[in-house]
Amino acid sequence: MNVLLEASALPNLHPAIVHFPIALLPIALLVDVAGRIGRKIRPLASKLEWTRPAATCLYILALLGAFAARYFGERAEDSLVGLAAELQPRIATHDDWSFYTTIALSMVAVLSVAGHWLRRPPRLGHGLGWAALGIAVIACGLLVRTADLGGALVYRHGIAVAAGVPSEATEPAAAHEHADDHEAADPEHAEDDGHPDDRPESRLVRGDDGSITWRPNPGDGAILSSLLRFGATSGLSVDSVQTSESHEGLRLQF
Repeated sequence: MNVLLEASALPNLHPAIVHFPIALLPIALLVDVAGRIGRKIRPLASKLEWTRPAATCLYILALLGAFAARYFGERAEDSLVGLAAELQPRIATHDDWSFYTTIALSMVAVLSVAGHWLRRPPRLGHGLGWAALGIAVIACGLLVRTADLGGALVYRHGIAVAAGVPSEATEPAAAHEHADDHEAADPEHAEDDGHPDDRPESRLVRGDDGSITWRPNPGDGAILSSLLRFGATSGLSVDSVQTSESHEGLRLQF
């Protein structure tokens, strides 16, 4: 599995595998329905005999795709780090609906295979085939609901999506070139204007007692939020401390 991940640009294989049952089940259903309708028409009956085994094979492939999607989905869930607590129920709901879909697909595959092979008495195979078709319609509805919930996790809540680049990086290239030219022409003036190297790591100061002080800026809310979430799960204590006569800070201690 690691070899497949290394060869892929995706963080996990779930978004690639999940499209197989999404595509295969509707196709299987269409082939099944078309074959049943066509077999009622005498000129087409002999030409559409292939639809019965084809639909059965497609149902089986859709089921295998659903099993694979669930497997890789669980692995993707285990790899999530720093997930907000309010998103956990949404992931659980998506997982529940995928389970219902897989159960329905299992029933469709079993009934379809049984109906294909058990042709004696004829009514038995015929009835099993129609039962498989009916459950396949229900499975399609479950699949749509599952896919909708999964899409919302990615596109509405940004789960497993890489963080976007800083807003400064979206400015026109000409503005960047102008700023670079200005700093290159008068670097000392840039320092005097209060625009020194203000990266978060440049504001770490180690004290004589071994403590580390970091001064956050107004734009460091995301970094501070991630640090506090990490602390909540790793035994990090957070206390308020007076850093000067007019300023208060946070003391983080393991």
